[in-house]
Amino acid sequence: MAVYDKKRLSRRRSLPEAKFMTRDYLTKILIVAANPKNTEKLRLDEEVREIQTGLERSKSRHQFQIISRTAVRPDDLRRALLDYEPQIVHFSGHGVGTQGLVLLDDASEAKLVSAVALARLFKLFAKQVKCVLLNACYSQVQAEAICQYIDYVIGMDREIGDRAAIKFAVGFYDAIAAGRSIEDAYEFGCSAIALEGLSEALAPVLKKKGESSHDGLHYRADFLAELNQNSQDSLEKNVEEVYRKINKPIDEMIPVTRKFPHKNIINHPANSPENYFSLKLSKPLSLEQPEGQVPLDSLFYIDRPPIEQDCYETIRKPGALIRIKAPRQMGKSSLMSRILHQVKQEGYQTVELNFQSADADLLSNLDLFLQWFCVSISEELNLPDRLDNYWKGPLGSKNKCTKYFQKYLLTEIAEPLVLGLDEVDQIFQHPEIATDFFGLLRAWHERGKNEALWKNLRLAIAHSKEVYIPLNINQSPFNVGLPISLPELTPAQVTDLVQRHQLNWSDSQIQDLMTMVGGHPYLVRVALYQIAKGRMTLGEFLQIAPTEAGPYYDHLRRHLLNLEKDPDLVAATKQVMGCDRAIEINAAEAFKLRSMGLVKFQGNAVMPLGELYRQYFSDRLQGGFGSIPPENIPEKTCPLDPVSGTNQISAIAENMPPTAPFSVGSLVESSTLAAIVFTDVVNSTAHMVANQQQMLELLKRDFELIREICQRYGGRVLKSTGDGWLIYFDSAVKAVACSQQIQKTLSKNAASLPPDLVLEHRIGVHLGDVFFSGDDVFGAGVNLAARLQSQANPGGICISDTVYEVIKNHLSIHVTYIGPQQLKGIPEPVRLYQINP
Repeated sequence: MAVYDKKRLSRRRSLPEAKFMTRDYLTKILIVAANPKNTEKLRLDEEVREIQTGLERSKSRHQFQIISRTAVRPDDLRRALLDYEPQIVHFSGHGVGTQGLVLLDDASEAKLVSAVALARLFKLFAKQVKCVLLNACYSQVQAEAICQYIDYVIGMDREIGDRAAIKFAVGFYDAIAAGRSIEDAYEFGCSAIALEGLSEALAPVLKKKGESSHDGLHYRADFLAELNQNSQDSLEKNVEEVYRKINKPIDEMIPVTRKFPHKNIINHPANSPENYFSLKLSKPLSLEQPEGQVPLDSLFYIDRPPIEQDCYETIRKPGALIRIKAPRQMGKSSLMSRILHQVKQEGYQTVELNFQSADADLLSNLDLFLQWFCVSISEELNLPDRLDNYWKGPLGSKNKCTKYFQKYLLTEIAEPLVLGLDEVDQIFQHPEIATDFFGLLRAWHERGKNEALWKNLRLAIAHSKEVYIPLNINQSPFNVGLPISLPELTPAQVTDLVQRHQLNWSDSQIQDLMTMVGGHPYLVRVALYQIAKGRMTLGEFLQIAPTEAGPYYDHLRRHLLNLEKDPDLVAATKQVMGCDRAIEINAAEAFKLRSMGLVKFQGNAVMPLGELYRQYFSDRLQGGFGSIPPENIPEKTCPLDPVSGTNQISAIAENMPPTAPFSVGSLVESSTLAAIVFTDVVNSTAHMVANQQQMLELLKRDFELIREICQRYGGRVLKSTGDGWLIYFDSAVKAVACSQQIQKTLSKNAASLPPDLVLEHRIGVHLGDVFFSGDDVFGAGVNLAARLQSQANPGGICISDTVYEVIKNHLSIHVTYIGPQQLKGIPEPVRLYQINP
């Protein structure tokens, strides 16, 4: 409870709680700190001292009282809140995201306190505590929980260093002492970090009561309280009963990982009930579509130290040049945007120019290209186009461009100008432009070493490919400045990203993902997005990833098309993908494959970046690299026979009579991923009872039509189900396109027939494993497809969520989501979509 001036006691209850910091109140600030002996040493004393110094210099210093407690245990925190009744609570120490804040146990070692426990504690002090500041890494999770009860809570959404944490605290309390609001104080704290030139200016996050990003998610503190009463030995026996009491299904119970993912943080065994189980959020995490640049405020951007900090420090230097090289989708543009944002916060002028936006005709004429370059930068700086003033006379295009910068752009603006030039690969394809343009950039960089005006120009250049154009060593910007080569994510960084997606994986599961995609940031994010969305399990992902039915269809096909243009590169790729160890190949092909991101170096040798590329290209390049089929509908090959190298199903089908159903009698037991189509006639029994002969003739008529359409789309009839067919496709896109054509054709024919000669068909489509054994085909994929056709509307198509995710970007379809459906014989509900052709 705040201490009030006795002379004004009668006014106390009439003041709004939001005005708790006025001259009539003594505002108490409780600073609690914890730095267990088995954790990285933090500068907590310095943080407290800096806060006190800032408040003492304030004219309002008599209105504030700081209570500081170090080496805080959970009991100490609770007692301090009771004893001092503070209005502001400041925590300084370690945080480990979803696993909690780090306090001390009785042995002065680390003890985790969860968001659930903290929320329950602060709920008891909601009337007096107005602001909680959690100055610890990854404390946004705790802020989310506490802000259910406290007006303002500040947490950190990423790692924050000592220096940045201290600067934020000083800026925050300086503003508080000056009588500014909590919102203003938060902004002052962020500004203090930015003014120091530190990269963590975006780390602090302000949460207000009732504005949780989880839409009012209620953390189940009652569950934790009851769980804490159980001993470790009886925990597993009692946990199901506890869940039942709070009406939570047992499958929402997940084990907490036993190791903290962040370096220099404790390795604390999960030996207490609150650390053995955690609750999944009752609503899904707000995920971002993993495409393009990662937004500046994204939870899913992973720093790759020391790269970001090196870039921030370098770009502040006069005449700086940074060149960022990495394969596509490795994060070049995301890093570029962060470099520009960092210096923009410090008052620099910035322009980001993507050369993919340049029209093709500009890249065939140096004069037009440099004019476009100058005008584009002028527009980004909100300056008028003055080409007419500077683009005249007998001077060459490069001199005119230099004059435009020197006498106009750099003179017009007083601040340093940072140009972010992205996708400069586009210029590599035009040597006549590239030689002069890149030589011009190098000349400007050299002038920036000695000439005051040119020192204000800073360059950041991003590209994917090796620079194969013939540039003079003294005229190339690619052998000066700070070189940045973006690496793949490390296992620790992938672990961090897994946890940010709220997936509770074991070390072996993370290793399985790493083995498949090799730490490629985009590939990792796509996998985690699909799995966190519940669209597939890790096991399903690992099975489908290296196929064109998987989530990497566009990515893999783009690489395949690029390889096809270069026979030497094809040969090198076949050699690398076919070997189970790193091998040496021609240096030119090795660097090209690395530029594409398909391989990694081990010394002078190369090997596939991951199993994704090994499996996909081993399949696609098998037997001499056949050309990609010309059909508009994408195709995925069926697995090849390990002895003959031929497609098993296709080979057998070629020997079958065109009107006979497909037989698999000669196959040994095997399996393959397949798009399965089940057809069925609506009310077939009634039709058969009414007129058996006519029904048989109608079935034959429709079956012949369906067979003919299936053959056009590459489908194979596996067996008859009496009034329907089981059909195999090696592409989900083809399966759905074929099903649409079947229903459209049947509908069109029905328009000219009497009603008694019309049969309505239902179709179900699923993507899954099919097992061949003897003369039969079976498996979960077959069973589920059979169930789907019964869910289809008459004349319609029902597809599973797995199929929808594959086809949605490749076919023009109108779907209706009918939600999760419990299907007979299928243990879990299946998300279904209806297609009405």
